[in-house]
Amino acid sequence: MKFEPVNEVRCRLGESPYWWKERQRLLYVDVHSGLVHAWSPSEGTKTGHAAERVAFVVPAAGGELVLGLRHGLASLQGLDDATGDLEPAIPVQANLPQTALNDARCDRRGRLWFGTMDREDRQPIGGLYRWDPERGLERVVDGVSLANGIQFSPAGDLMYFVDSWTQRLDVFEYDLETGKLGRRWTVVEVPADDGMPDGINVDCEGRIYVALYGAARLHRYLPDGALDAVIDVPVQFPTSCTFGGDDLRTLYVTSASAGHTGTGSFKGGPRPAQHDSGLDGATLVGSVDVPGTISPTVAAVPTA
Repeated sequence: MKFEPVNEVRCRLGESPYWWKERQRLLYVDVHSGLVHAWSPSEGTKTGHAAERVAFVVPAAGGELVLGLRHGLASLQGLDDATGDLEPAIPVQANLPQTALNDARCDRRGRLWFGTMDREDRQPIGGLYRWDPERGLERVVDGVSLANGIQFSPAGDLMYFVDSWTQRLDVFEYDLETGKLGRRWTVVEVPADDGMPDGINVDCEGRIYVALYGAARLHRYLPDGALDAVIDVPVQFPTSCTFGGDDLRTLYVTSASAGHTGTGSFKGGPRPAQHDSGLDGATLVGSVDVPGTISPTVAAVPTA
């Protein structure tokens, strides 16, 4: 598969790619720079400085942007309102300064799922959270150290989840009507030498794309966990991916320039040879044969 950068932007830690189908825009963040980027093939790139740290961006049904800040959820009417001093409307683990929000997805009913992480010691003090307009914010899963990839199966009856420090891709039974999780099991254990599992996405056939941080590749797994494909990318630290374009056959991949983030060490095994492409931190675009699934919006802007 051939990839090229969508623009000249190079992120310290590019994350949270989201294809906003209604507006034909790719949204993504540069976490440690507090930047939110919006790119479209017709209009190019627009950037807003939202806060000190922005973990994710997801549009709401009304057109607003919902952001994951270090310790809570906030929103913007648009990038023109990004002032760099946003405060969360809904605090999350604000009593634990070493934690931060990290990665998010919505289910097809507009519920926002996101996780938290321990930024210092890799301890399982984070959680997996659900926000919806009816019930507000709930902590659903405890014992999380580095919440990353979250995504749903095409039928909406499974939720996939990566806690990166465990090197696992787990799956929960999911009740779309209630938003409740059921039985949990591990579908893939990624060897440390293969890289650290990070962000994920799922195509319309249920195959799971996993970005392998530090390994310059994505793995694509079948729903039963069998490795279906290894996809090389011209960046050392791919972080996540999403499907876009009119037919959802465009694959976008965010990445990091680890020299700036200070992250990316493996728990074991040799570090792969560093790429010399000059693209680390770029957001890449390529094509796939099987389309992905639509990224739902948040049902409403989170408020206290």
